Amino acid sequence: MSIAACLIVKDEESHLGACLDSLRPLVDEVVVVDTGSSDATAAVARAHGVLLLSQAWTGDFAAARNTALAAARADWVLSIDADERAAGTGAALRRQLAAADGSVDAFAVEFDDLDARSGAYSFRAPRLFRRAGARWAGRVHERVVRAGRDVRGVDLAPAALRITHLGYRDLETVQGKAARNLRLAGDQLQAQLGDPATPGPALALSLLDLGRSALSAGELQTAVDALEALRELEDAGDRWRRATDFLTRVMIVAGEHEVALHLAGELLAGGGDAEYVGWLRGQALGLSGRPAEALAALAPVRRVVDPGGCHYAPAALEEFRALCGDLAALGARTA
Repeated sequence: MSIAACLIVKDEESHLGACLDSLRPLVDEVVVVDTGSSDATAAVARAHGVLLLSQAWTGDFAAARNTALAAARADWVLSIDADERAAGTGAALRRQLAAADGSVDAFAVEFDDLDARSGAYSFRAPRLFRRAGARWAGRVHERVVRAGRDVRGVDLAPAALRITHLGYRDLETVQGKAARNLRLAGDQLQAQLGDPATPGPALALSLLDLGRSALSAGELQTAVDALEALRELEDAGDRWRRATDFLTRVMIVAGEHEVALHLAGELLAGGGDAEYVGWLRGQALGLSGRPAEALAALAPVRRVVDPGGCHYAPAALEEFRALCGDLAALGARTA
C-alpha cells in the first residue's frame, strides 16, 4: 500500500520543512505544488527531495490540489497543509490500508486544531483517500469527490495517523487568508448564480462556504445573509443544521440572545445534538443575565460537538458553567 502526500503551498518557508520531516516515516512520495512563493519555500522543498511543481495561482484551491493529485503515483493520497504535522506509525498505517476492502475509498483522519484564535478542538476529515477516480471540487473549503459525490471516509485509528494543525500566529497573515477565502467564496457563489443549471445542493454548499468565510473575516452581516439564504433554500439536513448553528453563534456574539434561543430550539427540532444545543442555550441564557437558567441548560452537557463534527476542549464548558454558578449564587445572596 503506497502513500503519497500532496501539498499546495505559497510563502511557507517557516512551516514547510517541519511538515515534510513529519511525513518522512509515513509516506512513499511527496508532491508539492508551489502557487507563486516569493520566499524560500521552493528551496526548502528541493532540499527535502520532493517532487516540486509550479502553478500560477488561479483563485481555485481545488484546481491547485488536482495538479498535485495528478502528479502522484501511489495507491493512496494524504492531503496535508504546510502548517500541519503528521504523527503515527507507518507499519500500523499500512496495515489498516491493506485491510480495507474495496468499499472503503477514504479514511477520516483525526485532527487536533491548536489555533489559539478559535480555541482548541478536534475533528475528522477524509484527507486519506484512494487516488484512482478521486478529484477535488470547490474553489474554497474544497472537498474530495468521486463519481460526483463527496467522499466521506471511515475512521482511521489515531495511532496509525493523526494530524495537528498549528495555525498562524501572525494576525496579518490570518486576516489576509480570511479575506482571500471570503473573496473566493463570493466568486464561487456568483458564478453559480449566473448559471441556471446550478443544482440546489451545490448552491446551498456555496452559501455555507460564504457564510463560514464571512465569519472568519469578521463580516457578520454577510455571514447572516448567506446563512439565512441557505436556510430558505433547504429546510433540513446537514447543511441546514450547520447554517443554523453558525447563525445561532452569530446571534450570541451580537447580543441577540432571544433570537439565539429560538434558533437553538430550531436546531434541536431539526436533529441537532441535544448536548450541543444545551451548550448554545446555556451561553445565550448566561450572557443575557439568567445564570440559573443557564445552569439548568448546561446540566446535561458533558461534551461539546458541533454539527460539523468538531469536538471542543471541555475547559470552556467547565469555565462557563463555573461562572454561571458563581453569578447564580451571587444573585441568590443579594435577592
